[in-house]
Order: sequence, then C-alpha cells, then structure tokens
Amino acid sequence: MTQVDFHAGMGIDDAFRSLHEEAIRTGDVTSGSFNDHTITSQMTLDKCYQIITGKSKAEFDEDLRKRAEEYKRQEKEHQERVPATVEEYKEKAKGFIKESEWDYFVKILPIRCSDLYHGMEIQSMLDIIRVLMYNKEDTATALEQAEKVFYEQGHSGMSGNLVLNLVKRFSPVLGDEFKKKMY
Repeated sequence: MTQVDFHAGMGIDDAFRSLHEEAIRTGDVTSGSFNDHTITSQMTLDKCYQIITGKSKAEFDEDLRKRAEEYKRQEKEHQERVPATVEEYKEKAKGFIKESEWDYFVKILPIRCSDLYHGMEIQSMLDIIRVLMYNKEDTATALEQAEKVFYEQGHSGMSGNLVLNLVKRFSPVLGDEFKKKMY
C-alpha cells in the first residue's frame, strides 16, 4: 500500500482526490493520515467524511451552511447594536481616557466595536486603565495588578498587542510604563 502525505490546510475533498490520483499513477491502493484518521483510495468520499468528521459529506456541508447562516445572523445583530455599544463605551470611558485623546478615542470607537473583536479590546483596555488609575500612587503595585488583569483576560498575540497599544495611547497614567513592562 502506497502512503500519501497530505499537506497542511488540505481539505477532505482534496485529500480524497490526492489518494485517487496517486492510486491511478502507481496502480496501488493508497492511504494517508488526515487529522489522525486513516483514509484510503478504496473508500468513497462519504466514507472518508464519515471517518474524519463523523458525518457524510452532505451532512457536513449542511452543518457548514447552517453555521455560516448563524454567523451572518449574529454578525448582522452585532452591527445593529454598534451605535448603542459605542455610546455605552463612551460613558464607561469618561474619566479614564487622556483628555487630549478623547476626540480620537470617540472617532475609533465605531471601528473597534465593528471589527473582529466587537469592542472586547476597549473593555479590556478600560479594565487595565482603571487598575492603573486606582493604584497610581504606587507604580509597582499598579503595574503588577494591571499585568494580572491583562493575563486573566486571556488575549491572543493580536488582541494582546492591540490592548497594550490602546492602554499606551489612552491611559492618563502609566500607559507607557505598562506597555514597556509587558514587552
């Protein structure tokens, strides 16, 4: 039996085709490991889907279609809530944003509330700024407590970097110091 290696990111349909192309080329039964599941050129496409996903191709495609519809519905609802969310964040942010940066903060709010993170980074920033401000008399404690809040927020590299830059730009106290500490 000839072994086929599937490249990263290859879908099930392409893996199935790859198995069959190699079987035709070699005249031998081919097999490969897809997400730790062995599939062979002797299987139907539905059988490959069943082994890998626990569903037939039609069931898998239908679930995918339903998830896409649900995502679109949720995204539409979220976009409809953006104006209200912007107003909520403006209220929450009063007294926690550098006065010199307030107009810019208000300008970017609709963008931040509409993007991938749906404004989560604004709330994260405000939570950190609040800690920095409440502890500003003791810089070491402020930075330590803000670091703890940051890590508890569970950011990815991208969201973490975004939050750190927001804190640096908008925090009235210790924003630069906090970003330096985190890097």
